[in-house]
Amino acid sequence: MVTAWLSMAVSVRQGPWRQVIGKTKASFYGGYALCRFPKDNANISFYVGEYGSAIVKQPVPRRQWTHVAGVCDGRHVQLFVNGEPSLPVPLTKGHTNHTETPLIIGGFGGYNWIGKLDEVTLYRRALSGQEIEQLMLAGSRREKSK
Repeated sequence: MVTAWLSMAVSVRQGPWRQVIGKTKASFYGGYALCRFPKDNANISFYVGEYGSAIVKQPVPRRQWTHVAGVCDGRHVQLFVNGEPSLPVPLTKGHTNHTETPLIIGGFGGYNWIGKLDEVTLYRRALSGQEIEQLMLAGSRREKSK
């Protein structure tokens, strides 16, 4: 499970895949990633397994801090945006192979995230919707107190 606070740049041109956090093989096969897909500027996506197999996505506002959480409980993949869950997508058997490649935050090469990132966190287990909401609320309270 991965969580992050992110802010998408106001004018993100259509372009390549943009990674927030991920651990994928070459050409984005295997592993997992929280990202923005090409020609889909309005949404943030989370996938597990082969690129295109178990994907969830939700809209994300531009130039506004947004809390996102990608969750895989071993059976389903789900994305939370500001505490609001997507519908869970089944994780098909055979698509949970993970890769030896390093964990990458913020992208690489020409696939860098365009915007801001904060409090990127990786968890060993799937958090519940209530735990995700508590993380989001705690982060927004810290920001307001600054």
